[in-house]
Amino acid sequence: MNSRTTGSASGGSGPLANRKADPCSLQNKNFLALPLLVAPLLFLACGTAPPPPPAASRIVTVQVSLADGAKAPQNAELSIRVVEMSGPDRAVAGSISVPGFVPGVEHKIECKASRIRETQSYGLEVALVESGSAIYRNKTPYYVLTRGNPDRVSVVLDKLP
Repeated sequence: MNSRTTGSASGGSGPLANRKADPCSLQNKNFLALPLLVAPLLFLACGTAPPPPPAASRIVTVQVSLADGAKAPQNAELSIRVVEMSGPDRAVAGSISVPGFVPGVEHKIECKASRIRETQSYGLEVALVESGSAIYRNKTPYYVLTRGNPDRVSVVLDKLP
């Protein structure tokens, strides 16, 4: 007898009747085709992600020190406001009040992006307040956020008379 099978138990005849499925056959290669077609599409989709939405807020980081190097009273409160400098109303874009004062600590002031107009100028009003009265204040203007100004500033406060 030759090495080829010429018949099968089910009555079929010929060389393909008892043939086992070939793992390299075209029928079994289809399972590889799908991932190979999908992978480049996923790669392209990742490269064309939509731009992020505009920021809901802008952050100004402020580090404060005292001009004369004096220690602030323990009950002093630090007040930092980001205000519109180019308008007559000096609208507040963001503010914080911090109980106590530690020189050199960074404070972050969140300003709503909807309150910032790129055509306007914004600056800082910083004061160290004790018992409701300012005892230190920035006499030098510190511009931030727009018109090429930074969002990170070191402020020096001067003692008020």
